[in-house]
Amino acid sequence: MNKLKTMLNSPKKIISFVVMVILILAIMAFVGIKVGASVLNNQGIGLEKATAVALQNAGYEESEASMIRGHYDHDDGLGVYEIEFKAGDYNYDYVISAKDGTIIEVDREYAGIPQNETPETPPVPEGDQGTNENTPAAPDESGYIGADKAKELALQNAGVDASSATFTKAKLDREDGIYVYDIEFISGDIEYSYEISATDGSVVDKDSESIYD
Repeated sequence: MNKLKTMLNSPKKIISFVVMVILILAIMAFVGIKVGASVLNNQGIGLEKATAVALQNAGYEESEASMIRGHYDHDDGLGVYEIEFKAGDYNYDYVISAKDGTIIEVDREYAGIPQNETPETPPVPEGDQGTNENTPAAPDESGYIGADKAKELALQNAGVDASSATFTKAKLDREDGIYVYDIEFISGDIEYSYEISATDGSVVDKDSESIYD
């Protein structure tokens, strides 16, 4: 303590001491930044390099890929980078060694039709411009009871008032060679499913269950 008082017994010595302390703090801060950067970079090849390795392996430039993201992780005790991106028609998932850039794992999954393309519509056969052979013509409902009547009969059978029912389906369909109306509706916490004969309105099939099942 006496030595410190002796060192600080003049303004010049005080200034020198302050400058020395500032230099020490600056050096410590610089070392801390370098250590922090090393930690963020996981002391490996770095996220940028790992991404470049994955893109190169997939055969794409960075400008050709989208939704690129990655992060550092541990896999069986090894430091790795997990890189994900979309390119072309596929989603890619890579696991890259943080130590030397070795590709540990690759997964490629088809992502569907690209956004800039639309599926082709099958051509309409010559001489049949009204319908497509791949799309069955809708049945003529003139001889049937109609969807509204089918809904009314389903509600009546279920004992549900129309004001408390929300219909989710009312469609004419063919089941086991006969035409029926598929009727589905919800009342309270119960979902009802009915098949109503399109010709005479009889209940062909019915089911009900809780919406929470």
